Amino acid sequence: MIQSFGESPWGKDITEDNMELVNKSYILSDYEELESDIVYKANIEDKEVIFYILLEFQSYVDYSIPIRLFMYMSEIWREVLKNTKKIDVKSKGFKLPAIVPIVSYNGGYKWTVERKFKNVINKNELFGNNIIDFEYILIDINKYEKDELMKLKNIASAVFLLDQKIDVEEFISRIKEIAINFNNLTKEQKMMIRHWLRTTLNDDIKNKLGERIEDILIAKKEEVEIMTSNISRTIKETFEQTREEASRLGIR
Repeated sequence: MIQSFGESPWGKDITEDNMELVNKSYILSDYEELESDIVYKANIEDKEVIFYILLEFQSYVDYSIPIRLFMYMSEIWREVLKNTKKIDVKSKGFKLPAIVPIVSYNGGYKWTVERKFKNVINKNELFGNNIIDFEYILIDINKYEKDELMKLKNIASAVFLLDQKIDVEEFISRIKEIAINFNNLTKEQKMMIRHWLRTTLNDDIKNKLGERIEDILIAKKEEVEIMTSNISRTIKETFEQTREEASRLGIR
């Protein structure tokens, strides 16, 4: 998955077999409605690497993202230290795992946020390598074709498929395809997608679909078609009722 979204020299060393999904979020409580995250662990040459994917839901560009990435990465490292014996941490050979920060964005505005952390620090040019720095990978979700994402069949591509700028009918169609064709998704991963959907769906879609998303994702394949058809019919009926009401009131 990671190698599919970024052109980096280490991409060839990443495979589905050496990637492990981490069932934990590091998002600050103040930002739970604005973003979510996906965390993967991988082994490259027998060393642990962490891929931290920040999913931005905001329609506008948020210039504080580099700062929040730093905070999330620091929390991951703090957790590593907490779970490592003190004697090992103090040893000469101890090293923290590398964290590769990735930001996904589906907004309509051009991305103008600083990519390098040092550029959000005052007078950084005076201190050169004496201050902390990193550069995150930016993924523009809307640049990826549906078929390209469908082929991957993993939790990240499922999230990207549902996070693209699409109408309600296409949204339902994609949920159906994920439920039927993404056979590698575990029940736990489907629940993670459900939680992400409940956090990110706008009120209009949530009112129509929110209570049924979980059922669609975990339903038996033969039930999925019926469920999505019922939802589509309900939406169409609601639309017709709204249009008739508007016509009755003389609204065009």
